[in-house]
Amino acid sequence: MAKTLAQIKADPKYQYTDKDGVTRERTLNIPHYFKEIPFIYSPHLEKGRVKFSARMQKLYCYVADWEKSGGVCYEEQSELAKVCDLSRGKTNDLIEQMELIGLITRTKIPGRRNKELRALPLTDAHITPPEAPTAQPVAASDEVPAPEPVKAAEEHSVPDFDDLPFVWDAPEYLEPPAPTPTIPTQQDKPDLPWGGVAIFKPNGDPIDAALKWALTETMGDEEAAYQLISQTATKHLGREIILTVSTNETFGEFEDLPF
Repeated sequence: MAKTLAQIKADPKYQYTDKDGVTRERTLNIPHYFKEIPFIYSPHLEKGRVKFSARMQKLYCYVADWEKSGGVCYEEQSELAKVCDLSRGKTNDLIEQMELIGLITRTKIPGRRNKELRALPLTDAHITPPEAPTAQPVAASDEVPAPEPVKAAEEHSVPDFDDLPFVWDAPEYLEPPAPTPTIPTQQDKPDLPWGGVAIFKPNGDPIDAALKWALTETMGDEEAAYQLISQTATKHLGREIILTVSTNETFGEFEDLPF
């Protein structure tokens, strides 16, 4: 029998109690300015960027809204698939990709079947192409710079030897300036066994070079190859990465699988 609107709204998973003790409905709010963000950029992607699609935006805001209402997202994979309007397999691929580019985190909680999902802040690093850095604001100051001290008259009576113009002051004879120290980035890490630092395609699958290397190492065992790529990526990125062999199988009415 179909549920009435009142019965659907009364489900506890669609409600929460605010700090004033008032029961409210959970909502899914997608900021309007998201339409100005066409791509998310990351050095972990083979092409360096992925489309900030409507499904990705919806899942990101869905997880974030759990925290805004004082909760934590432990949703079943089948429930998240309804949010994204995707199959469970494609939803899991999307979650893995969003974790890779730093939009969400997944944490295994002892005693829980499902992993904890949390949304990370969206920053300029996510939306700025590597070749177009954003301008840094210049801090205004009310302080007036102190005047340069006036040298004593006797210092100007005879020119100092070092102040005399010589040919060695020409630009071609000057020492080059010292390089500006930079903060190490992901690109500074050593290359992966298959070359470069890219691990995933935009759809979340390992790049061809990684799969070819892993199949060679495992003598053609595809499942073992995916496990080897997962172990290598986990060690390289410093967080757990789990890859599974892609399948187009359609799930029936089976028990929800943990992601």
